[in-house]
Amino acid sequence: MDTSEQPQHIFCVNSHRELRAILHELFEEEHYQVTTTNFLPETFEQIEALQPTLLIIDLSDVRPAGWALLEELSKAAATRRIPVVALSPDPSLVERAAAKGHQLHVQRVLSKPFDLDQILDTVRSLIGPAG
Repeated sequence: MDTSEQPQHIFCVNSHRELRAILHELFEEEHYQVTTTNFLPETFEQIEALQPTLLIIDLSDVRPAGWALLEELSKAAATRRIPVVALSPDPSLVERAAAKGHQLHVQRVLSKPFDLDQILDTVRSLIGPAG
């Protein structure tokens, strides 16, 4: 199957509706295909079915849902190779989790708050421009 004609697909998981809307608009304006959702019981299944090009997941120490999703994604053969950008108020959280032996497969961590140009540059560096 030739995927060169399909747009790059970014899947954003974040509990903040306003941030989901901002990211959706940002990436859509750049011609990426975008899916945004809150942390829901079916989020893993959505990701597994859609096979996005990139995941953007909110990670914090007060909401365990992001960590649980990341663990599940890391364990499944169908999803473990999807690049992940973590958004975190404390980037050292990801480093500490990795130090504890968690295989989280996070390619980049952006500290919140972040600049929209920064997240766009990060996405382009990982998956290139929209297709």
